[in-house]
Amino acid sequence: MSANEKPLIAIVGATSKQGRSVAAALLESQRFRVRALTRKKDSPEALRLEKLGAEIVKVPLELGRQKDLVAAFAGADGAFLMTADRPAGDD
Repeated sequence: MSANEKPLIAIVGATSKQGRSVAAALLESQRFRVRALTRKKDSPEALRLEKLGAEIVKVPLELGRQKDLVAAFAGADGAFLMTADRPAGDD
């Protein structure tokens, strides 16, 4: 399977502890391409993921930046992201 035929997984917060772990595992499996979404493309964590083969994309995760976020997911076959766990009743 060529690199472009592998499913592309977009990982939000790819330079966080959990995101890095997921990205590294997917890349190590050699079954997936990884698009690492981060606020800092030049952080040590992002540079390490890039060396492993991840595509690094700078995405500001703030209100009003929907176009940037949608573009970051373009062409992705799947996604990994973590959400904050809120206690029931905090809606």
